[in-house]
Amino acid sequence: MTARRSFSIKKALFKLLILCAGLLLCYGLLLGAASVRVGLTHRQQEGFWVPILAGTLLIPILVWLYIRLVLGLRRAMRHSGILNPYSFS
Repeated sequence: MTARRSFSIKKALFKLLILCAGLLLCYGLLLGAASVRVGLTHRQQEGFWVPILAGTLLIPILVWLYIRLVLGLRRAMRHSGILNPYSFS
């Protein structure tokens, strides 16, 4: 297997990993939004604030983790030379 082919496979796996992480992020955002909605629709009950708090904490934490994951992966791929567009090896 040539170096160019292994780089293209690694790039494809990198994009697939980012896509899977994005899908998990969307699922988590859906859970957070549903949690907030449940809390807002049940305001007459005691403890309605708990799902609102859980949802509003879940959403920024997931977005932060996703950004950190993507930036860390990009940094690692650039360090290994896979995402460097100027390397011709």
